[in-house]
Amino acid sequence: DRNLDWVQSAQVTGISDKPLLQWEGGRFFLGTVKFEPGKGDLRFTSLDGVTWNPVTGGPEMPVVANEGIFAGRWGVTWSSDGVNWSPADSAGAEIDSYLMVPWGGGFFGYNRFGEAWQSEDGSRWEQVGAGLPNPGSTGVARDIKRLGAVLIAGGSLGTLVSSSDGGRSWTPSTVNGVPVPANWEIRHVKIGAGRAWALVRRGANEPDYFALSTADGRDWRFEPLFDDFDIVDLAFTQGESHALGADGTLIYSNDGWTTWEPRWVPGLTTGLGLVRYAGRWVVFGQTAGAGAAEGR
Repeated sequence: DRNLDWVQSAQVTGISDKPLLQWEGGRFFLGTVKFEPGKGDLRFTSLDGVTWNPVTGGPEMPVVANEGIFAGRWGVTWSSDGVNWSPADSAGAEIDSYLMVPWGGGFFGYNRFGEAWQSEDGSRWEQVGAGLPNPGSTGVARDIKRLGAVLIAGGSLGTLVSSSDGGRSWTPSTVNGVPVPANWEIRHVKIGAGRAWALVRRGANEPDYFALSTADGRDWRFEPLFDDFDIVDLAFTQGESHALGADGTLIYSNDGWTTWEPRWVPGLTTGLGLVRYAGRWVVFGQTAGAGAAEGR
């Protein structure tokens, strides 16, 4: 029996249909995404995935670098526990935390205006390079990940780019050798199984969800194993891969993508976010209302 025992948490409020659920620095975080300036906040944090504490006046969704948890919004804030936040000396750096990425002993940060910033310890920042392409209203990057020595960023209006020089310059990606269509929304970039994965939404009224993968960040391919599965999130553990569908279906594979089997999440009718870490699941979705379900 591959079903899991689940515990439904108290419902959370104020979360849109584009949430961001992640694990950083020893705890879970739940917030909203950031396609528009001023939108997208860290809303809740949890140690166990069951009890969620609201974060008032919080920053944007965080990342981990060195010994602290850092987040951006017209500056940089810092936390050692994910609950209490203090301003960092960011020298006026305007950085969106969903576009921060650890790099070497420090990390790079970017913003929706196309600017790139670099820091060794989070306390002192300098602007570097030209930043991400398609800044402002022409296309907004919403996720950035590292695949080996390559940075990969994805976002709205077909934004899918890679950098091999630490973010100083960026190259538009292709899909089977063809430019990425402008009506694609890259919702997430994931790293797992030795590849990068882009989770894509195409269309608004009757959206089509699908996945792309790449080994180098430059050219991507369609993943046919998700042809009949509207994938919205993807997670990896040792020896297993897990995918969450828009209809709330959770499936897994432990044989290298050859076969997939369902794992039932009781009452879930809409899947929105998935995290798997340290033997614990958190799935965010909708039943009669919106809430989070947790299982071990």
